[in-house]
Amino acid sequence: MPQTEKKKRRSKRVEVIILIADIENSSHIAETIPDREYNNMLREYHRIAFRALDKYTPRIIEQSIVARRAYGDEILLLVQNKDPVEMLTNVLSLAVFFEVEWSRSRFNSKRIHDYQAPCRLRVGVGHGKVILAESVWGQGMTPEGYAIATAKRIEAHAGGALNEPHILVAASLKPILEQVKGIEICPSIIIPENKSKGINAIEAIRLRSYEGLYNEFRQNIKIMDKYSRWFTRGYQASSAGDYEEASKCYRLAAKSRPNSPNAMGTLAGVLIHLGKLDEAEEVSREALEMNRDSTIALNNLGSILYKKEKFHEAEGIFQKLIKKEPSKSMYFYNLGCVLEQQDKHDEASDAFEKAIILNPKYVTALANLAEVRLGQERFIEADMLLKRALEIDPDNPGLIETVEKVNKARKAKALS
Repeated sequence: MPQTEKKKRRSKRVEVIILIADIENSSHIAETIPDREYNNMLREYHRIAFRALDKYTPRIIEQSIVARRAYGDEILLLVQNKDPVEMLTNVLSLAVFFEVEWSRSRFNSKRIHDYQAPCRLRVGVGHGKVILAESVWGQGMTPEGYAIATAKRIEAHAGGALNEPHILVAASLKPILEQVKGIEICPSIIIPENKSKGINAIEAIRLRSYEGLYNEFRQNIKIMDKYSRWFTRGYQASSAGDYEEASKCYRLAAKSRPNSPNAMGTLAGVLIHLGKLDEAEEVSREALEMNRDSTIALNNLGSILYKKEKFHEAEGIFQKLIKKEPSKSMYFYNLGCVLEQQDKHDEASDAFEKAIILNPKYVTALANLAEVRLGQERFIEADMLLKRALEIDPDNPGLIETVEKVNKARKAKALS
């Protein structure tokens, strides 16, 4: 029988501008939040991207997009137009819309409410010839080529300082970029080569600002308002261990939004780190006068009372928080710590277990439960818990010390 002739893949070669956008540190986010919350984040991100396209469909960009793809946290668009300035203007307009709308997303609003830094987008813009080839998986025409890999490298380096756009453009587009109205650009930077992988250095340009890109954004283009900006700077300072700087930032956040219990409650958390427990308690109670149900203020007040060894009062606060937000693993963990100090070992064990069920990667809860199991001489369980914790955080010195403690206790028990 004659051999069946192989079907030839349809393909075409086109020169395009490439936009790649993804969520900065998304892998870390995936490891620290529940799967359902992460999936909701991705769905909201995709909706924002689709809304960006819908907003500009009346414009010529609708006919300019030759390929689009949303996969996980990555958005890919290929745009082609006879007018290169118009083409790049349209691409940057979409990039701006992505970044601004994502900064205002429900996901980021919740992170700020929970005194966490918002997650930024990285956007890389490249250009070159790509092949649109028929997918062997039957997924239609898919883009291929070195130009896409280069754009991905640009996107990977697009992260920057808090108050500057995370939009990085290939320097080869500079002559066109200088003709785009309503933007300011920074001096070019060099993305270093990687000799071991045979990757050459790339020159790229960051946008300094884009406030005039479209009139409809002129009033609202700021990435963050004053409150969010000071709040996030405070978070970054506290993450770096600079609690004095963090306290200044949170005070400015509270000043810019005087009736915000979140800023006052978070300020109390920083004051705890500075050892100013009396002032921290005063600030927490002031925040609770603004809103008696503020979970941030309540949680910090509970922590202050714990440090002041007012364990019974702290226990009541964490029980109240659990009733308000029973899906919050941190509250069960804090309750477990308070109960353990009162020698309520079985109740503490239950609290730590619930914290771990809600967040299986809660390292400190795993370690504390292991300590409880050690005190109960349940060495095998303690060892299993510590192994789970070390798989998540293998370089944690506290975990390594606890493992050694379990091994010593096990040997001492065997010898007795």
